[in-house]
Amino acid sequence: LEMLRQSDTAGESESGAAAALKALEEAYEQMDVATMQCLIEDWKFGENAELNGYALKLRQLKREHDAQLNGLLSAMRGRDPVVLESKIAQWIFDPDAAVVVQARRRLNALRGSDSPGRGNATKEATVDSNPERLVALQQIRNALQDRDVPRLQHLVEDWEFESDHPEFSAAVGTLGLLSKERDQAIGELRSLVRQGALEAAERALASWSFEKDSLPLEPIRHRLEELRESNVSGPSDGHLKEMEEAFASKQIGKFQRLLTQSPDPESEDVQRMAGQYRELKREQDGQVAELMKAMRGRDAVVLEARLAQWEFESDAPVVLQARRRLEMLRQSDTAGESESGAAAALKALEEGYEQMDVATMQCLIEDWKFGDSAELNGYALKLRQLKREHDAQLNGLLSAMRGRDPVVLESKIAQWIFDPDAAVVVQARRRLNALRGSDSPDRSQPDVVSGSEEVSDAVSRLHEAIRIQDISTGGVLVQEFAHLISNPDVASAVSELRRLQSCHDSQLQNILQAMRDQDPTQLQLAVAEWSFGEVPAVSLARERLKQWKPPAEDSLVEEALEAMRSAGEDRDVPLLQRLVDEWDGHSDARFLEVAASFRQLKEEHDRQLNEMMAAMRGRDADVLEEKIYAWDFEPGAAVLVAARRRLEVLRQAALRLQMF
Repeated sequence: LEMLRQSDTAGESESGAAAALKALEEAYEQMDVATMQCLIEDWKFGENAELNGYALKLRQLKREHDAQLNGLLSAMRGRDPVVLESKIAQWIFDPDAAVVVQARRRLNALRGSDSPGRGNATKEATVDSNPERLVALQQIRNALQDRDVPRLQHLVEDWEFESDHPEFSAAVGTLGLLSKERDQAIGELRSLVRQGALEAAERALASWSFEKDSLPLEPIRHRLEELRESNVSGPSDGHLKEMEEAFASKQIGKFQRLLTQSPDPESEDVQRMAGQYRELKREQDGQVAELMKAMRGRDAVVLEARLAQWEFESDAPVVLQARRRLEMLRQSDTAGESESGAAAALKALEEGYEQMDVATMQCLIEDWKFGDSAELNGYALKLRQLKREHDAQLNGLLSAMRGRDPVVLESKIAQWIFDPDAAVVVQARRRLNALRGSDSPDRSQPDVVSGSEEVSDAVSRLHEAIRIQDISTGGVLVQEFAHLISNPDVASAVSELRRLQSCHDSQLQNILQAMRDQDPTQLQLAVAEWSFGEVPAVSLARERLKQWKPPAEDSLVEEALEAMRSAGEDRDVPLLQRLVDEWDGHSDARFLEVAASFRQLKEEHDRQLNEMMAAMRGRDADVLEEKIYAWDFEPGAAVLVAARRRLEVLRQAALRLQMF
């Protein structure tokens, strides 16, 4: 702990690696297996020969530790004090470990008996002969003494012995009282922090009598620190003035940074400026959409007009891309559809048919613009046949999943001739495993799932599909939980999935249009916009783009680097992701530096995103509110909007509960 407090956590550095190696050396000298395990698992300084050496030493230590522990436990189960004393003497690890303490007690009990046989059964009966239970009870006593509720909860859940053991039963009762008292203390702290009562909150925090490193206290301490700084500095008129100037000049990136850095985000002035930011962001999103629409077209006059109407930062990445697109349109020949375009579309149709990709074939045929074609008519006929077969197999698979016969379900899975990794097939395999794992496939023992558990499971799985933007899985889940659509949480998740489906279809349409036009710039923009998983059409587009992509000139490289730096300062992870992917593999070393810093930013973004999604799946409005407050990336992110909706639903549910 002292080493961590003194270490520099600014990033992965040589000094950090040296400190970690020093700690590993000390832990090895003390034969501290647990500390070595943690240090090696948390290593973040790249490949290191010394680290590999310590990993080998750890494996050797763990083998020796496990061997000595098994020998000691075996001797404690026996009744020979000489063997037990020998095993204690051979112990080379922590001499105060719980198992060693129990072994010494067992040795004293054996030495105190009149004989090692059964003649002294009365005295021996007072000694617990199960060493594992003794260790578990000692851990429970320690947790009770420290008032460590999470650890005590974990120990109670992992108890593998008699449920009516007197000491265990008492611990269970005490756990309920401690949990209630702890929850009340956390609720009081959160309430005081929300009210801005700094002194009262600090007194309550000082009187905290539970585990020292409690996770729920971290955001509370962080908020208290912000309140202290706000009280010291007072309201910053200069900060508000800067935000007003950024709003007036429509410098939305600067405006966002100033909002994020506000010392008192709950103040009336900052809340007012946050509302103005949201209005400004909506206006910018509208202009970005118009600009992107013009860039996907082939009319230089329209694109030039949209650029002239742009009112925000002139060096925004979308503006730089629009200028390059305008220059290309002015120089390009826009004669229209050509035989090469028709050939490319037919090639994509052929690949879609070979892969049985119904969605891609549907889009290509609907967007055909090269006149009558016998080959097109042939693919249209093949598509109708494929769709009939696909729908028939899908209905059969869903019907078998709703049933309880594993033989029928396995047969339907074996008959599936389309994508073997499709979401519905994955769900079917899980259902098959569940049916095989049950005691009986008949209806004599039906699954009993309460309505609330089913709704909770549905919401959790729907939110997981939203988080990873898995459209295929989402579509299957929407059909599976159609009977729960009246529930507001399920309806909200289904609505979000449908919005994602619409966005997915629109982005795929743009990629296919760019491929038909054989326009590398337009295709590059469309692929950069793609925010979902890999599909055949997108893979084909990336291959075409590699063939078409010309070597970037110095001016374009500088513009790209500047756009990346701007996106990094704005903590706009989606935009930075697209830019990094677009310039991946370029020879300029500066792109590697940007990619490295982006990975760190992405890790923090994903951590906050996962915490937000976990809070959304729960039902604790206070925890979700803390995660929303802690979010410091793009303020218009979809997950943030969904979290605010979820928070409103939870608050309304709590209000209805209070009314009843």
